[in-house]
Amino acid sequence: MIDFGISTAGDASAMNRTGMAIGTPGFMSPEQLTDQDAGPASDVFALSAVLVYTATGTAPFGTGTAHALHYRTVHEPPRLDALPPELREVVSACLAKAPDQRPKVADLLDRLTSAENSATAAAALPAEPGWMPDPVAGLVQARTPVTAWGCSGVGLGA
Repeated sequence: MIDFGISTAGDASAMNRTGMAIGTPGFMSPEQLTDQDAGPASDVFALSAVLVYTATGTAPFGTGTAHALHYRTVHEPPRLDALPPELREVVSACLAKAPDQRPKVADLLDRLTSAENSATAAAALPAEPGWMPDPVAGLVQARTPVTAWGCSGVGLGA
């Protein structure tokens, strides 16, 4: 996964110079900001930051200058109070400062796709047909187990 904000870097004239951080402040992992090895755990961190922003409209480390966001990312806990309670625990684990404290990608997928989480997600889906584009609805429906949502494709409009 690559951070979605990379294409809108405002003050970067070149995106690939030695010593230059590539990513969006507030969404980059602490290891990226402290010049340590970044790997799948960094992707888990960035994904969770995007999830927080998507669910709440605010980034997990607030707003401000790049330096302030970098500092908070490395040294302060994320702000997750506005996050729905059913997501708070898993997202908090994904935003751990130490990469080895974050869930592995496979574990994260298991947690996010458990029957209990799927049922919660299904309850939050819009019920009217057609809210999701047909090709996307078809993919979701094909990958949705009947046992997780009660019936395959609820509200997908496919």
